Order: sequence, then structure tokens, then C-alpha cells
Amino acid sequence: MKVARVPQFQKPGGYVTVEDGATYGAVVGVNLFLPDGSLVTLASLTPTAPTTPSVSSVPWGSVTEKPHSAFTLTLLPLATGQLWMDALGGIGASFETVSKNLKAWDAAFAYTLGVLDTITYTSGALTVVKTFGYTLGKLTSLTLSGDTPGGIDLVKTLSYTGDELTAVAYT
Repeated sequence: MKVARVPQFQKPGGYVTVEDGATYGAVVGVNLFLPDGSLVTLASLTPTAPTTPSVSSVPWGSVTEKPHSAFTLTLLPLATGQLWMDALGGIGASFETVSKNLKAWDAAFAYTLGVLDTITYTSGALTVVKTFGYTLGKLTSLTLSGDTPGGIDLVKTLSYTGDELTAVAYT
């Protein structure tokens, strides 16, 4: 029996002696075994799809690692009979939370003379449009329209004194 001297992981100068064949990787279907001693096969590694879809739920009180900000998920029926989950609204929903969450959606930018007019966000059949308003070349308003959550302010108005932003209002 041949032996090999193998360096120990994270132990400089440390070595162990193993059989020469032990330095080769295990091969599925040849010499890779499960804890019960049975041979691992490719078929045993392939996940099987459930035959019937199942829906489960967990009460919110049972969730142990809650996110810092939570959103309710609303199922929106579509003409195709599918349901889309809308994570834009919910607990603490506001113009800002919706605006920030839109970044995960596909976006199309529209410009007039090099100035951004609108961004149209889409996710599946849902569309939200963010419209930019300008006064004398300064951004003075942002308006959300389309498939927005109910009960939130849809307009953000920016006020200036000279070039300094002095107020932000939501309506």
C-alpha cells in the first residue's frame, strides 16, 4: 500500500499520512456514499417535482427573522387568470417606499431634449409611471401613476429657495 504525505489545512508545517488513493476526489456512482452507507447515484441527486402544487402559510407571529420593514403582499387578478403579488404597498407604505421598490422592476426612460420626463416601470402585467415635473430647469415634482398601492400619496413636491432645496411635501 502506497501512502501520501498531505499538508493539513490551516496548519503550517503540519502533515498527515493517507493512503495514496485517498487524495483523489469521490465520484458519484462509483465511490461516493451517503451517511447510511448506500452509494450516491445521479438519480438520488435529482430533485423530484411535486405532483400537486401546495400552498402553505405561516402566522406572522411565528416568523423569527422579520425584516426591518414589512410589506403586505396583495394578489392582483389579471385577465389571464394569473395572480401577481404586489409588494409595493403595505405596512409603512409611502411614496418613498414604493419609489425605492420600483428599482427592481424593468424600466423604460423617456426624455425630451435631454431632460428626463418619465420612467415607466413594468413587472408582468403591472405598470407604474414616475413623471418628473420641472420649473425653470429645477426638478419640482415627482408623480406616481398606474398600478400603485391604494392609500399612499402619489405626488412629491420639492420647494427651493434659490438653488437650495428647502421643503418636500407629499400629497
